[in-house]
Amino acid sequence: MKILIVSAYAPPHRGGIEFVVWEQARRFVRKGHEVTWISSRFADEAPVEDHEGYTLLRAKALNPFESRGVPYPIFTRELKRTICYQVDRSQIVHVHGMLYQATSLAIREARNRGRPVVLTSHVIDQARPPGGDGIGSVKKMMNRGIKLVEWSAHRFVGHRNVRNSDAIVVLNSAVRDYIRRVLGSDSNIHWIPNGVDTSLFSPVSEEGKISIRNRLGLPVGKNIATFVGRLVPRKGPQLVVQAVRPDMGIHVVVVGNGSIPCPEHVPAPHITIWPAQPREKIPDILRASDVLVLPSIGEGFPLIAQEAMACGVPVILSNDPSYKDYVDSSCAKLVSPTVEGVREGLSEILESKQKLERAGQSARKLVEKKFAWDSNVEKHLDLYASLVGKNQNRLIRKETQCQVQGIN
Repeated sequence: MKILIVSAYAPPHRGGIEFVVWEQARRFVRKGHEVTWISSRFADEAPVEDHEGYTLLRAKALNPFESRGVPYPIFTRELKRTICYQVDRSQIVHVHGMLYQATSLAIREARNRGRPVVLTSHVIDQARPPGGDGIGSVKKMMNRGIKLVEWSAHRFVGHRNVRNSDAIVVLNSAVRDYIRRVLGSDSNIHWIPNGVDTSLFSPVSEEGKISIRNRLGLPVGKNIATFVGRLVPRKGPQLVVQAVRPDMGIHVVVVGNGSIPCPEHVPAPHITIWPAQPREKIPDILRASDVLVLPSIGEGFPLIAQEAMACGVPVILSNDPSYKDYVDSSCAKLVSPTVEGVREGLSEILESKQKLERAGQSARKLVEKKFAWDSNVEKHLDLYASLVGKNQNRLIRKETQCQVQGIN
């Protein structure tokens, strides 16, 4: 098949969606398919790149809002020319994220040209059930104007893109329920969890952990709680920093770009802050950790949580009901996204060395059972083939009808 993938960002931009698309694209190629990926271009990035058999086309864009916590690129006219040409060459179009400019344009041009569309909805804050411990306090920290724009975008842009897609891929039950309300049914909804590269993200022995900590300059004699993600309120880095007091015997590692929204707590001797790291360095950062803490809201399911568990590291996440689709109490602690909730979660999961080891082993086993990339890729290819087949049958019927009308 000729597969066209469209996303707002691509590596080296660091985000979960980019790495999901990268994993899928290269694995599709290994299965013998032709893959083109369209994304944004900034600064000195090349407009055309070849990676592991697939072609990455970057359309020029501006990125003015990400520094304010809103990752949303604004494309130039170059995007339309690129998408129109590549849609003509494709058999299936797969877009990521329902609100992006690139998504809307790709869906429109695919429909104009009779190509089936798959939309993956990774994150929908509006898909969360109303209420929930700590959620209101987090929302108060966010700009009300931005929240209004987000709501309007979902209501008018997101709903249109969902209805104009042939299939919707979702990552959890909350997003599925939201899409179901938009469509009025779940006949076009497909639940396909993201995968994890279990060879790249794998556990190490206690000796290996000590060696990594020495190399990274991290303390050996303390438990390490790590946060990895954008430093914006909805991700919750401020909760992690505030939850750990200096007398708790825990060292905090924060990895991400931006500024922690509680500057009065940093710097501190028990807190290490690093900017966002290249992907190849993330496995060792996770292996050096005793627990990953990510009390974020509005996530599909954080890819970094899956990667931490693959490294044998248990996780502390916000008590989003949909997370129960992915984890259980053997390897994860779901807490209210508050300082007190995070602190209680840390105290429980780090209660004893034996309990921590059992949780890490359970995390790895769960990943091996649930999050295989091979399964993810096969399910997507089966979905693509089904939609392409239906589209070809539709075109054949249309051509036959035209011929019959011509004879008559």
